Amino acid sequence: MTIGQALKRAQRDMKIKEATLLLSYVIHKKYTTILAHTDAPISIRSYMRFLHLVRKRKKGVPFAYLTNEKAFFGLDFIVNKHTLIPRPDTEVLIEKVLEELDTKTSPYTLIDVGVGSGCIPIAIQKNVNNALTCIGTDKYKKALRIASKNSIRHNAPIQYIHTNLIKSITHEMIHTKNLIITANLPYIKKEQYKKEPSIKWEPTHALIAKERGLALYKILFTQIQTKKLDTLHCLTIYIEIDPDQKQEIKDIIHMHWPKAKVLVHKDLAQLDRIVQIKIHHP
Repeated sequence: MTIGQALKRAQRDMKIKEATLLLSYVIHKKYTTILAHTDAPISIRSYMRFLHLVRKRKKGVPFAYLTNEKAFFGLDFIVNKHTLIPRPDTEVLIEKVLEELDTKTSPYTLIDVGVGSGCIPIAIQKNVNNALTCIGTDKYKKALRIASKNSIRHNAPIQYIHTNLIKSITHEMIHTKNLIITANLPYIKKEQYKKEPSIKWEPTHALIAKERGLALYKILFTQIQTKKLDTLHCLTIYIEIDPDQKQEIKDIIHMHWPKAKVLVHKDLAQLDRIVQIKIHHP
């Protein structure tokens, strides 16, 4: 069995580029090497594993779950069925946080809530210029294990805490007067989930939320107030939402912080996606 024959077989079920990337993963060869050596042999074992993954892909399993890797903000992250697959639209959140940090010289603390694969705090930490202490929280230990592996992979020291949102966070953990909280929490409604077969392989706990998709954000805002994190000199919160939730989330925010400055940033498709909440005490 040659590389060319294996790719020809896979073309019945998937595009040639995706098949080549999948075979590259299976036989540990570069994409360009495979294209340049289609007459090279591969073992029966590798071929059978390749076909197994091709069949899974045909059933709709995301490519990232087949290779256990996904690129995000120029970095490669380990992902699996216990973590959400990072989306390009979330990179807008990273850019907005970096824009804020790049204008500051004072030290900041960053808390990423529902850290998943760790892609948000790691991407920020690897691109920031000033002092930044990072904390990541998640209620699922299996997700935290993946996040820890990604931190090691990218040499990004982050303190990971097993807790529900920020329940276990204390003021003593925050060594600065300036705090940024990032959160890409579940915000999809159950009826939306049922209409999107492309996401059925991802963990539902990372996608679906009650109360029209905003239940967890409501709890997070309440926890922030209960722990008086909004009394720090400067608190900025960045969250990701569904575009249809823009007005409702604004109303919820102003119920908690009537004087907060709220900005909504658009994603790559020019849809309202990232909400920025700024609470400043002179």
